[in-house]
Amino acid sequence: EYVGMSRLSDDYLTTTGRIISTVRPCLEGMAVFRNPGDSTLYALMSHLSGWEPNPLVLLRAHKTGGNGERGERCAVDCWLEDNIQWVDLGNPSHHAKSFNQQPTFVMTLRDRHQKPYVMLMSDNWLYAGYRGP
Repeated sequence: EYVGMSRLSDDYLTTTGRIISTVRPCLEGMAVFRNPGDSTLYALMSHLSGWEPNPLVLLRAHKTGGNGERGERCAVDCWLEDNIQWVDLGNPSHHAKSFNQQPTFVMTLRDRHQKPYVMLMSDNWLYAGYRGP
């Protein structure tokens, strides 16, 4: 099993059907983003365990050469359709259940000095109850 990423069609209503990148093992809750400092491509995901909380996984994209060996970080000139390898950087939360949350989106913001930083938006279905909070 794997997570497949496919490019959207020009009208954004379907996909092109071409898998442009894969992640193994199979994970869920994908949030793909670039580091605002050096444009390195990252994916934040979580393990599969049904409704139970589980650890997050931070992956960093690296270009691969013709021989399949890992090369430099995938940055400004690197896109998902390039030949990339996802490197597991572990659980960035350092919490066994990642604070009972799952990633949904990572966005770049700027502080009052215009320095960029990333903010994780996540969800938590575990404690919302039948009708939500």
